[in-house]
Amino acid sequence: MAPTVVVTSEASVFTESGPQLVAFLRQAGCRAEHLALVDHGIHGNSHGIMFERNHEQVLDTVLAVVAERLPGAR
Repeated sequence: MAPTVVVTSEASVFTESGPQLVAFLRQAGCRAEHLALVDHGIHGNSHGIMFERNHEQVLDTVLAVVAERLPGAR
């Protein structure tokens, strides 16, 4: 089963619920992980990450995390 990555950003109303969602998914049998953008030096994003100026930096970070957890991913 491929992992589920829950991405949260610093200024989103959903920031606090990220870890709770991961715990719920794990309890349901999913391989879930929390990716807090602030832990990767990405600050200020809201929940509309794909519309923000630094969306490419966020995408690069998400792809790097997924690649390290999926053997053979690029």
